[in-house]
Amino acid sequence: MSCKPTEFDCPSCKIRLVRRKNRYGYFWGCSNYPECQMILPDEESKPGKQRSTAKSTGETCPECGEGERVERTIRKGRRRGQTFIGCSRFPACTYTEYVGHQ
Repeated sequence: MSCKPTEFDCPSCKIRLVRRKNRYGYFWGCSNYPECQMILPDEESKPGKQRSTAKSTGETCPECGEGERVERTIRKGRRRGQTFIGCSRFPACTYTEYVGHQ
């Protein structure tokens, strides 16, 4: 597969995206890697939407005392779509607290 830049621009740095393949399938990455590490999912041979980032709660992690509590959404498994609070230092700190329905 060729890694030629395409007509799609990186939403982060405005340099062209490249469609790549790994063991999980296709994805889109910035041709300016490693300076820009933007990655987008592949949706019908076009770049998909950027995944949402963790939302800060402004509170310190009660387990490690160093990280910050951040709100995230579960992406896989039977709890997919549910919200939880985790430490921003993950995987160094594995603090989690479920806030969605269980």
